[in-house]
Amino acid sequence: YTPIDPKRAHELSNQFGKMSHYVIKLQSWYRGIKSRKIFMAPPLKPLAIIKYIGNSLRANEEVQKVEARLGPFEVNWDINEATSTLELRKCSTDGNGCIYHGYWNKTTNMKEGYGQQLFPNGAKYEGFWKNGDFNGEGRFIYETGDFYQGSWKEGQTNGEGIFISKEGMKYNGQWRNNLHHGYGEEIWEDKSKFVGNYVDGRKEG
Repeated sequence: YTPIDPKRAHELSNQFGKMSHYVIKLQSWYRGIKSRKIFMAPPLKPLAIIKYIGNSLRANEEVQKVEARLGPFEVNWDINEATSTLELRKCSTDGNGCIYHGYWNKTTNMKEGYGQQLFPNGAKYEGFWKNGDFNGEGRFIYETGDFYQGSWKEGQTNGEGIFISKEGMKYNGQWRNNLHHGYGEEIWEDKSKFVGNYVDGRKEG
């Protein structure tokens, strides 16, 4: 056994202390990066074309034209996947031929949170879900080229939203159960318009 010189021992101690300091900083930086990633929902691939179990399903031509004109549906949603009851799953199809890519509730096994769905006729919904229905902000592009963007509740248009037909008719206002209800503005193809209140789809002055 050869004793270490006290001076040399002090130098080694200082070096080890510096290394420990850098290791702690590195670990802290990594934990911060990991934490920040948890709070950002992973981007979902566009559903213009989805390949699933060897088959391909394309949004029809009218829907693709509307998507190109409107641009991407903006989503501002943070989720802590470490504690959330929701999880992102791979593309899946249901008995009706719809293809869904998005979040599911792990407990109820139902669509919940952000997701995109492509329908057999080429129509597309993109937005939020709850209990398997459209719920919250979302955009639905019909196979005809018409589209609605706004608030949904239990699969129906409820709250504020805008509908524009392929021909150019536009309604911007309040909705209840898929009908104009409340204050809104309706503009037709010839530029004539109505501004006022609606009750269950009927104009009320």
